Amino acid sequence: MSHRFYKKINKFLVFSLIGSSIYCLSAFPAAADDMTFAHSAQHNIDINYIDPTTRCRVSTLHLTMLITPDSRDISSPEQQLTLAQKLGRRLAADPNCHDVQTIDIAVVQNGTIPRHLNATSATGWQFTLSDSSPQPTPTPTPTPTPTPTPTPTPTPTPTASTPPTPTQPLASPPYTPVPEGYMAVLALMARANPALLDDQNAQKCWAYIFFRHEWNDTHEDEFRLHGLLNTARASLANTASNMPQGHISITLSTTFGEYNFNTQSFPVELNGTHLTLRPTCSTYNTSLPNSISLNFSQTPLTLQAPISAEDAAQFIKSRTHYGYVNRDVVTTFTFTINPQDLTTLNNNQDPTLDAPLDDVKFYRDDQKTALLSEVNHSAIAAILQKQVEEKASEAAHAAAAERAEKLERLTNSLQYASKSQKLAAWVTQSNGFSLPALDTMRNVRANALRNQQPVPAILLVHTDDSGTQHVSTAWPGHLNLTLPKGHEALKNDTWYIVHGTVSVSSKDTFPPAEMTVTNLHTCTSSTCEDAANVQALCEYLQNNHVSSQ
Repeated sequence: MSHRFYKKINKFLVFSLIGSSIYCLSAFPAAADDMTFAHSAQHNIDINYIDPTTRCRVSTLHLTMLITPDSRDISSPEQQLTLAQKLGRRLAADPNCHDVQTIDIAVVQNGTIPRHLNATSATGWQFTLSDSSPQPTPTPTPTPTPTPTPTPTPTPTPTASTPPTPTQPLASPPYTPVPEGYMAVLALMARANPALLDDQNAQKCWAYIFFRHEWNDTHEDEFRLHGLLNTARASLANTASNMPQGHISITLSTTFGEYNFNTQSFPVELNGTHLTLRPTCSTYNTSLPNSISLNFSQTPLTLQAPISAEDAAQFIKSRTHYGYVNRDVVTTFTFTINPQDLTTLNNNQDPTLDAPLDDVKFYRDDQKTALLSEVNHSAIAAILQKQVEEKASEAAHAAAAERAEKLERLTNSLQYASKSQKLAAWVTQSNGFSLPALDTMRNVRANALRNQQPVPAILLVHTDDSGTQHVSTAWPGHLNLTLPKGHEALKNDTWYIVHGTVSVSSKDTFPPAEMTVTNLHTCTSSTCEDAANVQALCEYLQNNHVSSQ
């Protein structure tokens, strides 16, 4: 079996616990793993934290006693109680665990929890079995049954005594961790697609993360590994069924900016708009995604962590050492994921999921025992809405600046423009730096006949009729004008500047050209002399064409 299943932890995504305590007991040598509370070399057994983020800085300490096939002299409840008593005496003298008032140790054997061991400080850390499991009792002494009649009964032939049938432990649910990041998405994937529970690669990943000690001991032995994978499958199934529908959490470190006295909050800038999750187990040649990106915003977010000025001042004071202020805080982000998106994750790909940010919690300590501030869903929605409005305002200002620049460019160009260019500017403006000009009817007809399709044109016309369809012209002649539906009718004997497309039929010798008008300007003098006025043209562009684009 390849060792490629191991993979270096991605430090950006997996928050490293700080300030942990490893207990050095004579019967329990110190262990190097963050999950391990204590280890007994005599029994070859580990006692682990159920939640390594809190360690023993809690009033009720939850531990697991992991019994493996390699464990020695620890299978009976009496042996387990004896080991726990040693742990209790050592715990009472440990100054790092002064907050602990109650201890609950779940005994894990063969992937199940047959019993719990409990103790309190009030009883001097004397462990007992919990009510969910039978107390160990001595073998009962048989009570003789009186003879019902004086008839003598034959004496049975002596046989080897049969030991009493051991009491069966009550069934307990599999170990149910609370995953974050990639493993939380994996649990939601299994919930959306139960067939994933039978994927050995998913089972191996789950075992590697949440049953690390057993994995290290068994992954080279296919027979023992088979049992571990069954345990991992049950644990993954139980976790998937208990996961909040469509929600995952990720713990990272963020940095507070300078306190805003107006809003009474610390700003927290989130660089980027997505977060990439990578597993700490290997996904090489498996059906699991190599990475999963969560797209939580369209623009970079700046959150405001609300804290009163008094609390903020105390926080800064507690974080100041030798003039340096440590503004880094442990932060838990909660995202919303559409369950339907989880059923489409493909083999060995790096999918991106839309995962809006739902909630953000900031903690005073690394163990997340004291909440410092929270930005809830409503506050995040308000921030997003404000950013949308700011983005729209910025776009409007940019468009206004572009219009002003274009108008200034047109105004400067029109000062030196020809009459043809000035007249054309009433109906269209070029996107470049050059001004359009009027077309000649000869060139327009030639282009339309050569291309056998309508061609764009800007023309000066004098009507010889009125209406909106096929209006004839006295100038340039042999040209009919058609206006868009609903447009005001053209007047007879009037000069216009028109913009549109011209088509010419090739069937007759010299048929009239047909123009579909898209824009026009009505002149008040012959040959549109009034339209050559630069000042009037600039005012028109300011109030109409340029300002509306």
